[in-house]
Amino acid sequence: MHLFHLSILSVYSLLQLVEVVGAVSYPPDAVDLLAAKGLVKLAAYQAKHDPNNKCTVKNAIKRKEWSDLSGAERIAYTDAVLCLQSKPSITPSEIVPGARSRYDDFVAAHMNQTFTIHSTGNFLGWHRYFVHVYEKALRDQCGYKGYQPYWNWARYAADPIHSPLFDGSRTSMSGNGLYYNYTGVLLPLSPPPNNLIPPGVGGGCVTTGPFKK
Repeated sequence: MHLFHLSILSVYSLLQLVEVVGAVSYPPDAVDLLAAKGLVKLAAYQAKHDPNNKCTVKNAIKRKEWSDLSGAERIAYTDAVLCLQSKPSITPSEIVPGARSRYDDFVAAHMNQTFTIHSTGNFLGWHRYFVHVYEKALRDQCGYKGYQPYWNWARYAADPIHSPLFDGSRTSMSGNGLYYNYTGVLLPLSPPPNNLIPPGVGGGCVTTGPFKK
């Protein structure tokens, strides 16, 4: 997905360069016209509805990067996830026969809608709502006091295995897993030699961290 988006950004950058160099003018297409109609409707809605003054910088929730959480905050989060995994699923079995827990409900929802929520116009809105509902379940059903943390990939790009998220400690999410012999991950949409992510030194069962079995 990320390589696809990078490709789109590359094409977009190239088109911008062509427009600047060649002074190319493109007429609005159907998407542009639809967006323009949407802006008109948004302006009309805002004119009839006053802004919500209850939300301020002081009381707005703050989602922190994993390494910015204290050890106690990280454990509180993983304990809440374990709690969610211990609760029974509420998804009808005829929709997802394999769902066994409340945690599975969220996994199943994302799997079942994968082809309609990625590389689509509703990508951002769907995932923002998904994270909100998941966060709310952790708080309302498992007593979690914090908010959903995130991972800043760039911060640990040079050595992700030893990042606080994957160092295998009690305050991590897991380790790298046992060694698993496989040939790598094939990316069918990318040309060689960039169509294969080579195998690493882990990838097997998780044996360290709060979710070890």
